[in-house]
Amino acid sequence: DNERIGGLREGEILTFNSTLDPSISASFDVYEDSVSQAWDSVITTAFVSLLLATMGLLFSRDAYKMVIHPIEKMKFTVQQLSENPLLHLEKIKNRNSSESNETDMLEQAITKMAALLRVGFGSAGAEIIAKNLSDMGELNPMIPGVRVNAIFGF
Repeated sequence: DNERIGGLREGEILTFNSTLDPSISASFDVYEDSVSQAWDSVITTAFVSLLLATMGLLFSRDAYKMVIHPIEKMKFTVQQLSENPLLHLEKIKNRNSSESNETDMLEQAITKMAALLRVGFGSAGAEIIAKNLSDMGELNPMIPGVRVNAIFGF
């Protein structure tokens, strides 16, 4: 037994000393308990790591689906409108949708602004807007105009 106790680490030996007689002591081998506790810690750490990785992936997927993808779609729509302001955009979602969020409302606003651009400026204004928007979105009021012949009917 002394050989076994001598081969253990300090944390694997539990020693009790008598308060009445200091020469009396009892030593217990808690090696198996230490090993069991270490394996429990390893399993807990692995489970928590797996859980955190899974939740991180799910959060990332939801963030992409709910925020990043709609913003990329709006950016693509605005780029298309800057190239061709007369572009006819389709309605993105039904107005009465109960699950509409802010990004859907922004997409609908962009669609409505594009429709107003088409109605308000027509083909003559569309060329001017396209030229202005193609220069990094900065408005240059000094771009020379173009004469357009038109017939208006009311």
